[in-house]
Amino acid sequence: MPITRHKEESNRNMKFLQSYASFPSSMLHLWITELLRLGYKKPLTLEDLGCLPEEHLVAPNHQKLKEAMLEEMNTASEAGRKPSLLKVVCRISWRVVLPYGLLRGFGELFVLVTPFALSGIITYVDALETQLPQKETFHFISLHEFFTNGFVLLAVIFVANVIERFCLWTAQYMLIVESVHIRTALQAAVYEKSLQLSSLADSKGQANLGQITNYMSSDATNILMAIQMVHFVIIPPLTLAALLLLFNTLGISAACGMIICVILFPVIVISSKKISVFQKKAMVYSDERVKHIHQLLKEIKLVKLNAWEELFCQVIERQRMKEVQQICYKNLVFAVAGLCSNATPILMTIVSFGTYTLFNGKPLTPEIAFPSLALFSLFDRFLFMVPVGLSTTATGYVSIKRLQNFLLTPDTKNALSTDGDTLEISRTTSKVDQDTSSTSNQNVNGGNHIKPAANGYIELKQVTSERYHTSENETTSATVQTIDDSVMVQLVDCNFSWNNEDAEPVLRNINAEIKKGDLTMIVGPVGSGKSALLGSILGEMFLTSGKITFPCPKPSMAFVAQRPWIQNATLRDNVLCGLELDTQRYNAVITSCALGPDIDLLPDGDLTEIGERGITLSGGQKQRVNVARAIYSKAQLILLDDPLSALDGHVSSQVFESGIMGLLRKNNRTVVLVTNQLQYLKHADKVVVFKNTGEIYHQGSYSMIIKEDETLLKQWSESMGYSKAELNTLEMERAELQQQVAQQLQYQEYANQERKVQTEGMLNRQTGERGVLVKKEEMARGSVVLPVYSYLVHASGWSLAVFIVGFGVVQALYLGKDFWLAEWSEEGERHPNEAIDHLAYFIGGYAGISLATILVFVASQFIHTFAAFTCEITLHKAMLGNVSKLPLRFFDTNPLGRILNRFSNDMNLIDMKLFRTIDGSVYSMWRIIFCFIAIIIVAPVFCIVAVAVGIVYFFIQRFYLKSSRELQRIENVCKSPVYAHFSETLDGLSTIRAFGFQKRFFNTLFQRIDIHSTAYLYLRTASVWLNFRLDLMGAGVVLLAGLSTMLGVVTSDLSPALVALAIVYAQRAAGGFGYLITWLSNLEIQMNSVERVKHYALLPTEQYDGIIKPPSDWPKEGVIKFEDVTVKYADDLDPVLNRINLQFNSQEKIGICGRTGSGKSSLVLALFRCNVISKGCIYIDDINTSDVPLTTLRRQLAIIPQDPSLFTGTIRRNLDPEGTKSDAELWHALDIAQLKSPVAELKGGLDAVVTEGGENFSVGQRQLFCLARAFLRKSRILIMDEATASVDTETAKVLQDTLTSAFVDRTVVTIAHRVSSIMECDRIVVMKEGKVAEFDTPEKLLADQNSIFRSIVLANEGGVVTLPSEHKTFCRKRLNNGSNKGYKTFSE
Repeated sequence: MPITRHKEESNRNMKFLQSYASFPSSMLHLWITELLRLGYKKPLTLEDLGCLPEEHLVAPNHQKLKEAMLEEMNTASEAGRKPSLLKVVCRISWRVVLPYGLLRGFGELFVLVTPFALSGIITYVDALETQLPQKETFHFISLHEFFTNGFVLLAVIFVANVIERFCLWTAQYMLIVESVHIRTALQAAVYEKSLQLSSLADSKGQANLGQITNYMSSDATNILMAIQMVHFVIIPPLTLAALLLLFNTLGISAACGMIICVILFPVIVISSKKISVFQKKAMVYSDERVKHIHQLLKEIKLVKLNAWEELFCQVIERQRMKEVQQICYKNLVFAVAGLCSNATPILMTIVSFGTYTLFNGKPLTPEIAFPSLALFSLFDRFLFMVPVGLSTTATGYVSIKRLQNFLLTPDTKNALSTDGDTLEISRTTSKVDQDTSSTSNQNVNGGNHIKPAANGYIELKQVTSERYHTSENETTSATVQTIDDSVMVQLVDCNFSWNNEDAEPVLRNINAEIKKGDLTMIVGPVGSGKSALLGSILGEMFLTSGKITFPCPKPSMAFVAQRPWIQNATLRDNVLCGLELDTQRYNAVITSCALGPDIDLLPDGDLTEIGERGITLSGGQKQRVNVARAIYSKAQLILLDDPLSALDGHVSSQVFESGIMGLLRKNNRTVVLVTNQLQYLKHADKVVVFKNTGEIYHQGSYSMIIKEDETLLKQWSESMGYSKAELNTLEMERAELQQQVAQQLQYQEYANQERKVQTEGMLNRQTGERGVLVKKEEMARGSVVLPVYSYLVHASGWSLAVFIVGFGVVQALYLGKDFWLAEWSEEGERHPNEAIDHLAYFIGGYAGISLATILVFVASQFIHTFAAFTCEITLHKAMLGNVSKLPLRFFDTNPLGRILNRFSNDMNLIDMKLFRTIDGSVYSMWRIIFCFIAIIIVAPVFCIVAVAVGIVYFFIQRFYLKSSRELQRIENVCKSPVYAHFSETLDGLSTIRAFGFQKRFFNTLFQRIDIHSTAYLYLRTASVWLNFRLDLMGAGVVLLAGLSTMLGVVTSDLSPALVALAIVYAQRAAGGFGYLITWLSNLEIQMNSVERVKHYALLPTEQYDGIIKPPSDWPKEGVIKFEDVTVKYADDLDPVLNRINLQFNSQEKIGICGRTGSGKSSLVLALFRCNVISKGCIYIDDINTSDVPLTTLRRQLAIIPQDPSLFTGTIRRNLDPEGTKSDAELWHALDIAQLKSPVAELKGGLDAVVTEGGENFSVGQRQLFCLARAFLRKSRILIMDEATASVDTETAKVLQDTLTSAFVDRTVVTIAHRVSSIMECDRIVVMKEGKVAEFDTPEKLLADQNSIFRSIVLANEGGVVTLPSEHKTFCRKRLNNGSNKGYKTFSE
């Protein structure tokens, strides 16, 4: 293949050669033939595709969109109107759409050649039949004689068809490329906007992940399809030209036929408008559905532990039903439009042909009937394609409006971003003169930057709209303030709210200074505003009044959220987060965060993939990875939102001393730490104490605060359980205790037993091959197998099969109608004087067959709509029901974005495209069959041609499909990483912005979109390659069919009407073959989505059935017994628990402790049958849990998780998802959880709104809601996975007392990270390496000088034991009974 331009030297892997091929190769797409040959020989892979040229990449196209958007915003501002995304898209794409639209229009003119040529052929055939034998004379052939020759006219039709199809597919290809450019640019714009969304505030319903996923997938795809069909606007002018030709042929009777068109066309237009209305409603419901599915998948562990699968599925299915109802209404309206478009040409022919003889006084003859029939077929095309084009365009317009509303929402991005050494803006609400306002506006738009003062500080003042942004009515100004060089952040009279519409601020009258190099600790009750203060520094909140000042340039920041954020990458990548590896510094950070032992036990060390959201790690391990990321960064300001609460006591001490006090403080880095670990307060340079009203109660040094407020000292001392006098004693023993614990608490990491560390595998340590947790997405090879089609037909309730047969009957009636027309016109030619006499007979027969055709078509369309409705409901329900019942291991090894892609993109394709494709495929298939039947009836010799054409078409389709199906599968698989990256980004927005990772994440998105675009462009280019060649062969079929019939005229007495009929049907077959192969190819490609849905719908689930049905009051006692229990994550993995033998008695309070990874959580999960119990049995009240239905088992247990989760909706729904509790019970539960007063103050009370993820409540409050939820369950057995980890110590102390009384009659199993939370337990289980190391009362374990539990107690929380007051004297005595006299007192 000749290449006329050198390929880009910088990218030798670029294989998309459309821009580099010679002109013939580029126009005919010959260059892609080599790839199709490769695909025919072997399944294609992504590596075979290479990469795209620069002009097709997302980066330059996104830049074009941004520039056009900025220009449109300026134009709109000057005109006083709202910016239009539609105008932006038009501004970008008109240079492609317009010229190639003109090329398409030029090609469409050749469609009109066929009716003229057909009229000439009929005249030629008629002349052959009627002319008398004449003596041959030789003469030069005139131009008129040449072009009236039937054989020449057949050649003219062939050439016209070739030119028309060449223009069509050349223009269509350019639209495809341009639509990809627009789609990728819009996807990048949506992502860019997402990076600017508030992760803490309610985004007014326009920014949840479900909606953004739809913006990325459905809306962007809808706009892509609309652009690809924009050239259908050319068809109406072409139809007008056909109308003029009909007037020339039929006269006034054509006008009678046009009355039908005038009556029915408005119905088609109105239907198209209605389609957009229903489409818009369907997309709204789709947003809600995807949002609920995202919540289900994100919190699948909590859902399963509470047996809420059915509840969530019901909510989702209700949304799905609403969505599918709108889709069904849309399909019904589409069916009405399709009926009108198909019935109009039929009715037009009835009226026009029926009145022709009456108005013109002439009989209907073949040279009148069949050219007119060819012209009427253009109306058929017009009325068929215009509704499709209008529907697609309307859908695209709805999507453009949705994206426009999203992209034009007020920016909530961090206004404190820097550009070089200056801040972008500063602001004040005071009135300033016009010049100052003008200057400031230039700065906001990226013009001249504000120059800092000599001391390098700039002040940010009151903002009443966006976060640190002015409203439209405000002016901005640069104000330079001189402050102390030692200050890192200064807040003066600041009030902050979650969004700009909140009447009441969350933080009030904040006056604080954070000095460079200081350690500032923030403490206070749950919900008092501790995390909100960090959010205000990060720019995540709205400053409603006051000023906040930073040095200029703004300091770099690092942030550790209370809920850890982990990327789907290796542990090392999570720590480095894009920075270069400094081995010495990296090892120091790993050591300081106590990650060394964890890394050693991972199958591939720190090169092990830790999965989406860190699913292979415990909560403490994830949090330590987050802390390590912050320490390893070179940020000047470190913001830590209570990361120590998720850690065991000795680990917390190590992280604080080695990490925070060591690597951070010794390097003079500024640290702000929100904490409930009050034992560390003495190390702070400054302590900020909040009260419940969101105000600062006290601030200053630790010593100053306790002097000023003795009540605080008393509260802290009681909470911490130690006095100042004892601290030194504990600190002196810390090293010895840590060494003892380190020796006793060695454990093996079990989360990745799937890939055991083997001696021979150690050589591959650096490759990271064995550390891959997340599986590659499954991708079937070869053709879509018959069972997938059978699955689809079965899902439709067999109505799909009835529809297929119905369309066959429609085409048979079409054929009968046209043969009747041939007989009618022949009768007019044979007996012109009797035309009036026979008119009623022929009109009656023609109208009867035509009306029967319409009626069967109507029935078929409604059956098709019913089949689509049934199938869409069935497929989604089957997949959702099965996915919700899959083992937790599945969600550990499959990213959320991948699973979500099945419910969003694949289901959207089934909803919007698949059944239209089935419709087109069935229609084209029957049309081709009956076209060939018609031609063979007229010219039996065409059988030879039909067989040859069939063989050629078969091999072309086979050659093409082998590659196209693999390209489609690659394209489908390449979508998932894009959505997974979106999900991951939105989960960690505040962290990404704080670290300044936006650019790196943006680049990652660009890479993933470019990969997806590569697969899509190859797929569509291959489709154009196929269609053009099929159309060329179709033109050849018309030529051969014409020659066959002309041969019949010469060799036999074949009438002109039948010749014309054969040519008309050959012309239909020509286009029909192209459409058939295209539809079938698209069908197989789209059936890949059905295949993917079927795969998820048939995956093996957990065993939900049971052998026995326990009594309704089971468990009555709450006795739990483990008998020789061995537990695995999966049957093919090594055990994570080995030979466990335990018994928990009725109403007994059991504490479980042990180092991270020792098996604490696995022991509890075994109760819920979340893992595989390979040996032994677990009994609850003497009933084997393996024999009990899984849903029943989990509903009879209650759990308070370590990671608190709330769902979008109301407080009532979060507390009582099943809706079975009274208001009194709900308020009582809130009272138990110390939440009654905060909830009562909310607007709506129990019906107050809970935003996505419960982000409008603090983590501590969310955990208290989980406590209330567990209390309401009234289960005899309660599991608590450190329920007080995220609450302040005062609240934790109150809760301990509350739990003691509220759950006194229940068996309570508590997993402990704070040993203080289990000191009141009746017995303690100490886990080590998946086995029970110790099991006894706390008294006996503390009395044992060698017990692991004793060492944990002494090391807990940095050498301080937090004990309930009634246990302190006892523990002091017990600890003093041993030979080790170093542990003397635990003062009260």
